[in-house]
Amino acid sequence: MTGDERSKRILEEAEQYAFEVGYRRFNMDELSQRLRMSKKTIYEAFSSKDELFTTALNRRAGKILKRMQEILDLDADAMTKLYLMSKHVVDEVSYIKPSLVKEVETFFPDVFSVYGDFYRKIVSAVTSIIEEGARQGEFRSDVNPVVFAYMVQGIVDLSSSPYLLIESGLSLDGVYSAFMKILMEGIVRKENRGAEDRMSQGV
Repeated sequence: MTGDERSKRILEEAEQYAFEVGYRRFNMDELSQRLRMSKKTIYEAFSSKDELFTTALNRRAGKILKRMQEILDLDADAMTKLYLMSKHVVDEVSYIKPSLVKEVETFFPDVFSVYGDFYRKIVSAVTSIIEEGARQGEFRSDVNPVVFAYMVQGIVDLSSSPYLLIESGLSLDGVYSAFMKILMEGIVRKENRGAEDRMSQGV
């Protein structure tokens, strides 16, 4: 196994482990056992636990952003892009535990600022899809794309709530689908849309 292959294997396992346990419980002895590799070998590739942990976090963020860009570049209609983008973000981001985010903010403020930029990129990507759909006539032109993008971000935050999953009786995919149905179709019946319009106008 070459040095690059060894580093990649270490990073792959460290990435999974980091998101399972967070920073405080990220233990190099445990990682060594999971990899069936000596700690000495791990430290030859990464100088410290902190370096390995932050590199693993940034690796996951990079993969998520790469897929986001691939979706934006697709030769597809805006509705398809919106579905794929929001599904991707929910699938990839909803598993991030609040405790992990807090640990990163506390111990690695530089990395936390990168993650802040990461979330802004999610909003930017969704906004661009909504704007594209409005230009193409797929979406309403009177919907604020930034507000909509932050609503999608809110779906990401809510989708992983254990209380929501338990009380709704739905899987994560089911919760996501329900959110998107409400977001795209609303809760007002078609025959009552006149009342909806009056409410939006403050009448």
